[in-house]
Amino acid sequence: MNKSLSVLVLSVVAFGCATAPTTEQDVNLKNAKAAAEATTIEQIVTSTQPTERVPLLLTYKGERIPNTAFDLPVEMNPAVEKWIHYFTGKGRERFEHYLARSEYFIPFLKPVLQQAKAPEDLVYLAMIESGFNNRARSHAKAVGAWQFIPGTGRRYGLSVNWWVDERRDVLKSTQAAVQFLKELNNQYGSWHLAAAAYNAGPGKIQRAIRKHKTTDFWEMCRYRYLKPETKNYVPKLFAAAIVAKNRQHFGFKEHYVDELKEANADKNSVVGRVAPTTDEAELAKLPDQLDEDAKPIASLPEDKVASDDDDDALLAEDSVEKMLKALPNDDNVLTPHVNKNGAASGEVLTVVDIPSPANLLQVAKAAGMSYNDFKSMNPELLRWVTPPQMKQYRIKVPLHARDSFIRTYFAKDFDRSVDFLQYKARRGDSVKSIARRFKINPDPVAQMNGINVKSMAPAGRMLELPIPRDHVRSLASLKELELYDPPDPKRPRIRRSRKGGRRVEQTRRQKTTALRYKPSHGQSKSSKTL
Repeated sequence: MNKSLSVLVLSVVAFGCATAPTTEQDVNLKNAKAAAEATTIEQIVTSTQPTERVPLLLTYKGERIPNTAFDLPVEMNPAVEKWIHYFTGKGRERFEHYLARSEYFIPFLKPVLQQAKAPEDLVYLAMIESGFNNRARSHAKAVGAWQFIPGTGRRYGLSVNWWVDERRDVLKSTQAAVQFLKELNNQYGSWHLAAAAYNAGPGKIQRAIRKHKTTDFWEMCRYRYLKPETKNYVPKLFAAAIVAKNRQHFGFKEHYVDELKEANADKNSVVGRVAPTTDEAELAKLPDQLDEDAKPIASLPEDKVASDDDDDALLAEDSVEKMLKALPNDDNVLTPHVNKNGAASGEVLTVVDIPSPANLLQVAKAAGMSYNDFKSMNPELLRWVTPPQMKQYRIKVPLHARDSFIRTYFAKDFDRSVDFLQYKARRGDSVKSIARRFKINPDPVAQMNGINVKSMAPAGRMLELPIPRDHVRSLASLKELELYDPPDPKRPRIRRSRKGGRRVEQTRRQKTTALRYKPSHGQSKSSKTL
């Protein structure tokens, strides 16, 4: 009986194969119908493997989308259409900036995703997170192209401290994000839920599954438990992928930047250094100009720098030549970076190990480039100096300038000294009070001097401060040397709503609710104010 049944099944399969549609359109219709009949997100994910690009039948406003090959389970529904309408309408100018940056970022990110065996279309998650801006910073202190908060960044191996923030490093943050997303997908068996958990947190999505007894993301969106930001996250991701892969169909340019032409033009020319300015009003407020206890020192303590003999051995001419010969030949891969103005560019970079701490003003000078250009290529370095607690630091320089940089920077007559300002602690001084006096963060002061940030400073002890000793006469002010932490973007503190035809403003700062009624149409300005 079983044997007969098997023969019958094989016959039906063979008949079905013989009569299967052969046109591409019919195949697309069949795939779309199978996806529509899936009852859960898991079934859709299973039918669309992340490593395969399966053409789908997607339409927008009655027109078929030309490029529908995705390795994420992209679909079209009213929520996705809403974001397509936004990206091609009110948000068109902003999306064009994203597309321009994408021409530098996507070619760099995709090989990282391929190596990790993750869907390549996850690059569009970085697009909706930061607009491909590795300098982006949110009100929740999320930083970088992938918008990691400090705790999550550290969990996935990224250094986040006062000196360095590797969330801004495109390569390292991408590797961390891919690892995080793959773990989320393995946990939920759904890229929909993985993306939602990336936004809201795994705990939030896990509670939503238990609360609503479903693993269907769209079903979860019917309830109020998930925040609107999370409900919009997956549709926004799908819409960005659809529009970015069909630029001309939606009225965008196919290419915004000729990256190869710009990146490779004049590679042998030396970029002129931009002379920083000094903010005299800012420098005049510094306490060391008025305080005799704040004195510069000529060099670092002996335990923090190599001895002169070691330097001579390290910087010998034959050692430099050996270093150059030992360096590998890098592939011509453009590394994307964004400057302070948000403009993206790409450069073939290579890495060089230098002793730390290192004055980045001098490093940039040896590389033949401006301080700001060097910092844009090393965005994880937050300050004017590499971390003092490290003996060596790996910097990135343009490949075409590598050899000249090594010969210049490691020459015997090149000034590589790093001189920190010293302060003589007074009775009653604490680490925090000293930091307040110099308007800097107390953490590096405590770290550099081996003191607890909450403790008192021993009276009479000379403390190092993360300020260059010649800052008054240096090439840049303290602000330009990035001694101050950047302010976090703030959410608006005022909520507006409509009640009874009148606008209500609620200020969060007040413990008691304060309602200020603004006149609606037909009311005079002398209306009630409560």
